Amino acid sequence: MVKIISYNHPNLQFHFFPYLVINHGLENPNFEAFQFHVCPNRPKSRGFVKIKTNNYKDDPKIQFNYLKHEDDLKQMREGVGIAKKILSQKALKEYVGTEIRPGKNVSNQNELDEVIKNTAESAYHPSCTNKMGEDKTSVVDQELRVHGIQNLRVIDASVMPDIVSANLNATTIMIAEKAYDQIKRSVS
Repeated sequence: MVKIISYNHPNLQFHFFPYLVINHGLENPNFEAFQFHVCPNRPKSRGFVKIKTNNYKDDPKIQFNYLKHEDDLKQMREGVGIAKKILSQKALKEYVGTEIRPGKNVSNQNELDEVIKNTAESAYHPSCTNKMGEDKTSVVDQELRVHGIQNLRVIDASVMPDIVSANLNATTIMIAEKAYDQIKRSVS
């Protein structure tokens, strides 16, 4: 039994796909299936982006550190347990076939952890790499101006000081609209 952890915010997001996605949609499946994905909304694991050289053409070093924090792995376990409970409901019985992943043969927490660690992937929603604020770890101020550089702003999901409990699209649009208002007001 998976122990349920209590949070003050929606901590898990589920995605139901009425088809099988393999390799981010780059491969076609040879059978019909559906998928139920889960992800922690506010993971505690933190990665980084660092400049490797002073040549702007050189790629930066990007280290995601997915599942580095134990709470993230606990939430993934919890999410798998919830998904299994939902998919075991009588109303879905005629639609649920063979469990592909994690698989019925996964019988303990260590095995489940290995499946999660070996198959978890990014959901394409990076954020929080150019923190907004006034402390020394902040990259931009409250008007999204880069500290120490004139006439440069960062206007995207990277300026979020913390991850939101949702997809980033709506929040990023709000950041951009607010920045537009600030820029318009500053040139008027």
